[in-house]
Amino acid sequence: MGMAEEMIQMMNVFPKEKEMYADIIPALENLYREKGINVEFGPKCYKNETRPTDSLVLEDLNDRQFRMVNRREGLDLEHTKVVLKKLAQFHAASAVLFERKGPFSAVFDEGMYNVRSKAILRRT
Repeated sequence: MGMAEEMIQMMNVFPKEKEMYADIIPALENLYREKGINVEFGPKCYKNETRPTDSLVLEDLNDRQFRMVNRREGLDLEHTKVVLKKLAQFHAASAVLFERKGPFSAVFDEGMYNVRSKAILRRT
């Protein structure tokens, strides 16, 4: 196993992405839908598998004209406001979901940079 693969497994990348795209994001969006508000936080998750290999099939956001910002130029004021509004909506919905359902899965308890990942990072 290569170092990159070892890091990805150690950081629980796939379990986190799977839970976010398949469960949490739809639940957050549904909280707004219950109030008659259409909010989207990410691409639709069409399929997620763990066998024979970890895979997610997500909506292609290019079809809806989403584009990556030039990281050297950053966002203009208008787009920054849009991002901050979306972040506030996400934060509010996650607080309500936590209040209704309790803590999120333990898979989110540990971040990318943790005690276990330090050893691998030191090898680089």
